[in-house]
Amino acid sequence: MNDLNRAQLIGVISRKNEITTTSTGAQVANFTVKTVQQIKNYTTGEVKEFDEYTDCVYWGKEAVHFVAQAELNDKVYVEGRLKNRSFEVDGVKKYKTEISVQSYLILSGSHSGSTSQEVPESPTEAALPDVSFDDFPF
Repeated sequence: MNDLNRAQLIGVISRKNEITTTSTGAQVANFTVKTVQQIKNYTTGEVKEFDEYTDCVYWGKEAVHFVAQAELNDKVYVEGRLKNRSFEVDGVKKYKTEISVQSYLILSGSHSGSTSQEVPESPTEAALPDVSFDDFPF
C-alpha cells in the first residue's frame, strides 16, 4: 500500500515573495498562508481565534503564474505535499515544515477563479458509478 502525503489549505496570503531563481535556473516562489481556527469556551461562551501561518513553496512555471495573479490578502486554496527540511543558523541546526505546492485556486481577489493546471475537478454525477446497498458484502 502506498503512503499518502497531502496537505490542503484555505486561507489568506499573508506574506508573498517575488519569484527567485536558484543557481541551477529553477524558479521558486515562497509565500505564507494564514488560516484561522475558532475555539469556543463552553463555560463562558467566548470564542477565541487563533492564527496559524504555513509557509508554502511553489516551483516551476506555475509559480510564475501564481505570483503574477495572487495578491496579498487574497483568499486561496493550495494543495501539495508536506516537506521537511533542515538548515543551520549560527551553527545551530533548525528544522522547517512547509507545503510544496502542486496546485492552487484563487478564491477571492482581483483574479478570483484563477487556477493552476493541476487542480483536479470534482467528478460529476454522470461519472459516478451506480451503487446500491445490495452491492456491499456486509
